[in-house]
Amino acid sequence: MEELEDGIVFRLAFLQADFPPNSPHISLAHLRPSPKDLARAEEAGHAPLVTVFDAARTTVDQAVVIRNIPTPTVPFFWNVDKIIAIGSDAWPRAFRVFREELLPPDNGLPGADGHCGLEGLQRPPDMPIKLFKEFREELRKMSRPPGRVQS
Repeated sequence: MEELEDGIVFRLAFLQADFPPNSPHISLAHLRPSPKDLARAEEAGHAPLVTVFDAARTTVDQAVVIRNIPTPTVPFFWNVDKIIAIGSDAWPRAFRVFREELLPPDNGLPGADGHCGLEGLQRPPDMPIKLFKEFREELRKMSRPPGRVQS
């Protein structure tokens, strides 16, 4: 899998009563692997990667079709270079982003070549829980909805 070092990725977040469309950041619940993410990881024999899309290759509308999402969603965006900069001395790179090829029939859909996986949202056994939660919260607060300028 090709690892991304820059660019912009996004994840679709489901709108619900406790997560309105004007939320400033994605919720932690939206950073959990989906059933499709878990199945793909088991099939490929690697840790689960949470689905994100390369904004240069996939539009939000294409991602909704690819993910077959029937409920309203809002995309949240991250700069890849900022994602991979999250870490500490002991854990210099808490998160990584990889291109992840979809399997048929999804791989033939428009925008499918922008499908990626975000690694690091499952705590390694030797990482302290407190540190893992800090990294995850930093990632969450770094997300931004459409139209919000990156600070």
